[in-house]
Amino acid sequence: MERTHEKIKSIRSTRRGIILMIIHAIAMSILYVISKKLTKIISPEQVAFLYKLGVFVIAFPWYLAKGLYQTIKTNVIHWHFARGGFSLLATIFFYKAIQSIKVADAAAITYLENILVMLVGVFFFKEKFSLSKIIIAICGITGALLIIKPGFESFSSSYIYIMYSLVFWMCNNIVVKVLGKTEKTHTQLFYSSLFGSILAIPMIIGKNWNGIELWYNFQYIPALAVLHAIHVIAFFRSFKAAEISTVMPFDYSRLIFTGILGYCLFNEKPDAISLLGYFIICFGGIYSVYNETVLK
Repeated sequence: MERTHEKIKSIRSTRRGIILMIIHAIAMSILYVISKKLTKIISPEQVAFLYKLGVFVIAFPWYLAKGLYQTIKTNVIHWHFARGGFSLLATIFFYKAIQSIKVADAAAITYLENILVMLVGVFFFKEKFSLSKIIIAICGITGALLIIKPGFESFSSSYIYIMYSLVFWMCNNIVVKVLGKTEKTHTQLFYSSLFGSILAIPMIIGKNWNGIELWYNFQYIPALAVLHAIHVIAFFRSFKAAEISTVMPFDYSRLIFTGILGYCLFNEKPDAISLLGYFIICFGGIYSVYNETVLK
């Protein structure tokens, strides 16, 4: 009887973890398309500034609840500053990319971030290299090349912005790994959004804010911050509810949701070669998660 109860509890927890990961994927997909819509009205730098500022404002009650002094207390302010800069640059370059390329293409290529983080772990943090890591690297690079199509007429230089974005996200993740040893989550978010907002100010001076059109689309700005909070909370709580090997493959549903929204809102239709690239990237990622967690 007790075993049955534990099994039912485990099934429910796993189901909750899967649902939370899907919620994370949906939130990220909506975040992508709203960002693309806003970059048609104002510059990527302005969208990034409003995004970072919105996150700071939305999360401020959380900082107060945790105690403002305890939130801002830190001995590694330089690392927080670096993270704020890296995350801002990554965001700006991503927004520059989605101005011109399909959001589904951008979403697919962002999975290459896992490869960059893996390489950093191997070469800088002395983590072990394995067959699954080789496979995800090959699949990721192959899939990205099929999507980008370098050397062909359909190639867009905007894909280079995605690569810049990935590099800065990788730098951001390295700093997060360093900060994670001593800093609390709310302290990291406080400084990341604060420094991100401040560093963006010189980039938006003299920009045209397109006041009337922006006003009619103003609801999307707080939506960015809310969606950011939803995706972060759902993502990490899914890991608490179920095993990584069970929930992580559902992160790739982000590609499906982004593709649907891109088609419905922007009439973006991926070609057959891009679809093959999506499949190869997803296959490599899911295989790696399964091999690294289940088989071991």
